[in-house]
Amino acid sequence: MDTAALVFLFQEKLMLYHELIEVLKAEREWIVLAETDRLWQASDRKQRIACGIEDIRQRILEALIHAGISHEMKKASFRSAEVIRLVPLAVRIALRPLQNSLILLKEEIQQRTRENVAFVEEYLSTLDDLIGIFTRDNSGGAFYDRSRQVDHTRSRSLMHREV
Repeated sequence: MDTAALVFLFQEKLMLYHELIEVLKAEREWIVLAETDRLWQASDRKQRIACGIEDIRQRILEALIHAGISHEMKKASFRSAEVIRLVPLAVRIALRPLQNSLILLKEEIQQRTRENVAFVEEYLSTLDDLIGIFTRDNSGGAFYDRSRQVDHTRSRSLMHREV
């Protein structure tokens, strides 16, 4: 088995996860500044990173097949831990530190994503309160529903009046 090729692919994957963390950091700043154009750019960048990660997964799976290692994984069911379990010991030893780094990066990504989502929800809640003040809606109901969509079931005079 070509150890260097798998190590290279895992390193590429690590670089993409690092890049994703940087995008999430920038995204947080852009949320605070309400930079919608940059948020759309961040969304596009995250999509490209995700596609890059899927591409690497596919290349890792192909490397396993090329090395004669049978597996049942597909891109959607890919697990780095399973790859490490399937490869020979020498390759496993080389990949384990990279896998540990991937685990830590994934945890950081999940944490940053949770923080960004919580911040957006808090921001929308504040907007709900402000819209309620402007429309003199004293019912206390939210303007957005749980799926972050406008709640059309309630009349909002601000949204229904002509200017």
